[in-house]
Amino acid sequence: MRKNLFDYATKELSQDAFLSWFIANCNDEEIGKESYRFINFLTGLSLDYGDIKDIQILQQEHDIDIVVDFWLKENKTPESHYVMIIEDKTASSAHDNQLKRYAKILESWNTDQPGYEQRRFKVFYKVNYLTDEDKQEIELANKDCKESDKWKEYDIDKIYSFFKSIEESKSEILNSYAEYIRKLHESFTEESKEPMINWNYANFETFFKSFERKAQSIHSDSHFESWRYQGRLVSCAFYYHPKNNRFEKDIDAEHKDCKAYPLIEFVFRRGGEKLVINTHITFHWNDYWGWKPYKYEPNVDEAKAFVNELREALKSNSNLKGIKVRKMSSERYQTISVDELSIKDKTNDVIKKEIQSILDVYFKVFKSIDK
Repeated sequence: MRKNLFDYATKELSQDAFLSWFIANCNDEEIGKESYRFINFLTGLSLDYGDIKDIQILQQEHDIDIVVDFWLKENKTPESHYVMIIEDKTASSAHDNQLKRYAKILESWNTDQPGYEQRRFKVFYKVNYLTDEDKQEIELANKDCKESDKWKEYDIDKIYSFFKSIEESKSEILNSYAEYIRKLHESFTEESKEPMINWNYANFETFFKSFERKAQSIHSDSHFESWRYQGRLVSCAFYYHPKNNRFEKDIDAEHKDCKAYPLIEFVFRRGGEKLVINTHITFHWNDYWGWKPYKYEPNVDEAKAFVNELREALKSNSNLKGIKVRKMSSERYQTISVDELSIKDKTNDVIKKEIQSILDVYFKVFKSIDK
């Protein structure tokens, strides 16, 4: 069976290229009708094949992933000009107010064109499920916007709803992407029966979500996140939320609510035969976070003490055999401890039991220093 191009072209830039290519070919005889259907899907317009007379696409303009300018009449009159910007995500989340910044850039364009605000569209396109961070960024960017001028959200479910009907177009590229989306959606909704060594990042995320539900039933204020690094590594992390406020000593009311979240992270490298298990602490303050305590200025002595207590608790726990606890000689170190779990020649059920046992031990350690 022929391999799918998009099983290898998994980076956001690769998806940028596909989306740009698909939209740019709206008047192509082979895929034009599907392209128009996609443009209508993203914008809410009701364009017919041939309505677009001219189209221009830019990538990374002011850091915006894709900018699409198109005109509906023979001559480029201001009234016929439409603009669509697309923020494209695979596994990462929106961050640092980027959607709000991009919206302001879009609003600054074409201010001399009557009714321009009715002909601009903002699309958040993510072949994954939206994270809390995504939702917060979208909510912030949509604040005080008219309904017609808000970011439109497209997650893996919505994207699948479009591409599931494309099976045999005349374009191998379009067929390959549609097949990739269908398989990706299946990976997010069904736990794979394939050996874990053969999994993609979506298989891992689906698998670990079952542990998330159990962890939250035991620790209601824990949370789970997953992400991947440049298509090579997938990370699934469980955060434990401390109850204490020890970092808030001598902090004024405006800057309260600083927490340090211990987390256990499972990392899989594509083609590998093991899960690497890392322990970190992340410092959270309101809607911000950082690896180093001094970035958000909590009580630094208490923050360092908390890190050292976690290190000692991990080091002294008899159930964590083979764990390597790193010396925190510098605040540049993010990883506190490293462990490994072999997945070679094991059934997925056996691996699941081993992971659950590991999670139970680590969460017990986290709880022990949360006093």
